[in-house]
Amino acid sequence: MKELERHDRAVLQFSGGKDSLACLSLLQPWWEKITVLWANTGDAFPETIEQMRRIRDAVPHFIEVRSDATAHIADYGWPVDVVPTTNTAVGKMLDGHDRPLLQHYTSCCGTNIWRPLCAAAADLGATLVIRGQRLDEHSRSSLLSGEIVEGI
Repeated sequence: MKELERHDRAVLQFSGGKDSLACLSLLQPWWEKITVLWANTGDAFPETIEQMRRIRDAVPHFIEVRSDATAHIADYGWPVDVVPTTNTAVGKMLDGHDRPLLQHYTSCCGTNIWRPLCAAAADLGATLVIRGQRLDEHSRSSLLSGEIVEGI
């Protein structure tokens, strides 16, 4: 893969889903050059924890990036697609009603997955980030292959 040849430090942001697994498998000839990053949000299913143990044992470079989704949800509410303003932390503060606390799912994922993985990639000095993401996915990053964000 020519793209990997141009980079000294590459990371694979690995979720353990089928697209990440396919990506990891296709990248096997270059595993020595790639650090696998997994965001452990603290609420993974036991089978995911076991799968990550097997991946950690299989690849030469694996970093578990930890966050605490449970504490984040306690502070900011459950992640959902549509959030009534009155159910947000600010909305509850303004109107004083006792409604279930909610947040948009992108806020929760940003805090517990995306920002921690990006920070770990930057800390490693990565110049290439690989994600197992299909172009036909409904919810996907707007970044295109080859775009440079914060030096990566």
